[in-house]
Amino acid sequence: REVRDIIGARLMQLVFSEIFSLGTMHSDPNPANFAFGPDGTITLYDFGSVKRFTSEEIAAAGDIIVGAFEEDYEMVERGMTGIGARDPDEPPPEKWIYKTWRDMLIPVFDSNTPFDFGSSTLHRRMMKRLPEFVEHVRHFRLPAGLMLVQRTMVGLYGNLRSLDTR
Repeated sequence: REVRDIIGARLMQLVFSEIFSLGTMHSDPNPANFAFGPDGTITLYDFGSVKRFTSEEIAAAGDIIVGAFEEDYEMVERGMTGIGARDPDEPPPEKWIYKTWRDMLIPVFDSNTPFDFGSSTLHRRMMKRLPEFVEHVRHFRLPAGLMLVQRTMVGLYGNLRSLDTR
């Protein structure tokens, strides 16, 4: 269990370090593209799908994360617009939309309480809430470059669940 938890923490660190330190993300989260050593080391394979970020995209992603932690939804909105996930010609969504997603996702990042990915039902809770957001979808868009980020994050979650990490 200890090694799995170390691997889980390192996978999370890897993804965010790729974005915020390297500006480049390995974006093929297929479990076959990872090897894990008995000490928790991680080896990546298959760099056929890589997302490179502009400095503006990195700054905007930082605004989303910091804004979510601080519950500053104007900062989240700036970040969402900055990464191209918001149509600036549309009025901003109601704040409860950002708050709902924030409240569902923030426990994953709470450093005081390890998040148990193996028993997580986050994916089910998110799917259950989707119908509430359908009428608000016009406020958002998914630029092609963000599809790779979404793919990586969903894959990360799936891999951490499969590894039963905390």
